[in-house]
Amino acid sequence: MPKHLHALVFFPSVGPVARGVGCVITMAVILAGTAAALGAGPVVYREIFPRDGSGSVPLAEGWQLHGGATAQPVDAFISGADGRPEDAAPVNSNPSADEREFGWAFFFGDDVPDSGPALLWTDEIGSLADISSGAMETVSWYQANNSAGTEVRAVVGVDSQWYATVDTLTNSPIASGHDFDSQAEPQTVDMFTAQWYSLTFNPTTVLSLGATATSLPIGQVTGGGLYFEGITDDAIPRVDTFAINVVPEPSTLAIFGLGGLIGLVLLVRRRTRAASR
Repeated sequence: MPKHLHALVFFPSVGPVARGVGCVITMAVILAGTAAALGAGPVVYREIFPRDGSGSVPLAEGWQLHGGATAQPVDAFISGADGRPEDAAPVNSNPSADEREFGWAFFFGDDVPDSGPALLWTDEIGSLADISSGAMETVSWYQANNSAGTEVRAVVGVDSQWYATVDTLTNSPIASGHDFDSQAEPQTVDMFTAQWYSLTFNPTTVLSLGATATSLPIGQVTGGGLYFEGITDDAIPRVDTFAINVVPEPSTLAIFGLGGLIGLVLLVRRRTRAASR
């Protein structure tokens, strides 16, 4: 065993309790490195906004758009132009069609009442995928708004209460939607570090963002989407490939780390008993 690891694990100059604590700390570091080495966890939800053929069609299949302070229904569409990435497959979303070359969602700012906020959302996550908010690793999407002033927040519903990220995400202006496939920018929210505002949403009644930052509570994920601000009459927000990743399965981490942790604990116990004889 390398000298530095021997010192970390066995702590020869301290007592058995301290050695046990040191072992746990060491293993925690090892597990953290293991999780990082494994990379992003699996995708448990992905909406690709597919469109078979050219031309735009109304937004459908589980997603809706509401806007303004009173959350009025707003027309949104799926473009017939190529989305990004073109080879992404749907996961636990409707439709589960194979037409993956086309489509991204968009709407027009002048359709949003009073140039207020807008919420592009779905509740199909709760019915098609079984996700705990505590298991979420990232929320991601591609974005190609025509205005840098349009700010976007990730939105998650937990036990039917909505939350939006404190931080907003923007992109360099992209004038034409036909450039979506080459210029749309990837956006990712790290669920381990994100802070959240509560979002009061009741269709045709209210759409209001809170002002007190909080952590996302642990519970069943019942919805997801994107919250838009800074919408002007000539704004055209555009998004594609909304996805949720979760942390790797506990069994995967156990293969790499739990066995080692148990071994370290048993080793400390054996050494402690031997020292007391």
